[in-house]
Amino acid sequence: MTYSASEVAKKLELSKDTLRYYEKEGLIPPYVSLLVNSGGESIPERRDLLLEHKTFLMEKILTYQNLLHLIEKKNGGGRWTV
Repeated sequence: MTYSASEVAKKLELSKDTLRYYEKEGLIPPYVSLLVNSGGESIPERRDLLLEHKTFLMEKILTYQNLLHLIEKKNGGGRWTV
């Protein structure tokens, strides 16, 4: 059983465009192909693995947003500019 990009995006609770963007930027790990190209017997395990990776990415995004906020705050203080 294989899935379309739209079906994979829906299972991961992402938009198709977001899934394609992650793929283009190299943020999608190699095991995603398992979800797209493997049989249905391991869907729960693969979905759990991908949701775990989604959580990891969301934590990374939050970290970078916090760092960006810090940079913007320092820049607003007039100490330095980028």
